[in-house]
Amino acid sequence: SGGWSGSLAQDPVREPGLTIQNQVFAEAMQEPGTSFLYSNFDGLMGMAFQQISNDDVVPPFYNMWTQGLISKDLFSFYLARAGTSSQGGEMILGGSDSSLYQGSLTYVPVSQEGYWQFAVDSGSIGSQVLCSGGCQAIADTGTSLIVAPYNGYVAYMNVVDPDGDGYIDCSTVSSLPDLEFVIGGTTFTVPASQYVIESDGQCSPAISYMGTDFWILGDIFIGLYYTEFDMGNSRIGFAPVA
Repeated sequence: SGGWSGSLAQDPVREPGLTIQNQVFAEAMQEPGTSFLYSNFDGLMGMAFQQISNDDVVPPFYNMWTQGLISKDLFSFYLARAGTSSQGGEMILGGSDSSLYQGSLTYVPVSQEGYWQFAVDSGSIGSQVLCSGGCQAIADTGTSLIVAPYNGYVAYMNVVDPDGDGYIDCSTVSSLPDLEFVIGGTTFTVPASQYVIESDGQCSPAISYMGTDFWILGDIFIGLYYTEFDMGNSRIGFAPVA
């Protein structure tokens, strides 16, 4: 969301139905960019592990648990992808809502505590291999699209945009193959309608490369699959949204 500078502060933090006491947070004093100026939000709440917290600040979710504000040491997300949906998105603190997903959650252990990182068994798009012999990924609601490591990005672009000009013929999207990730032995499918962005009659890739050696499964993926972040058991679960 861009760079900024400021100082640490401490205050009660109120969310619907609960108040976190003595929460330390960063108070932004300067922001050279325009991320917050043109956004519908004016702050960020990190939900990852304390290992990557700046200045080792205790994250809000840790304090919710230790202060007895939630009944379970986990949280979950349902993202409503349709702007006209009657059911808005949900962040559930201390539990999950089984009415928002189909079947059972597929759980995989967190492979490294920091981000919500886990192992992917394999990945493919058509005949192109995205993830040979297994790879690593993180689930991140703060990433709008999907971010791929270099080899996975090249394989994806070979299928959707072989010319590499950043544009995709919108008339071909319906014939593009599904993107598939096998996680915990279960196949999770992302159709072309989700991994291609259409805006004002033009189509472009919704997967990018940002120099990481792991996948970042952002809102495109989480919008399709209800996601439970189980901190107490150091695992993450996915299931198709209802």
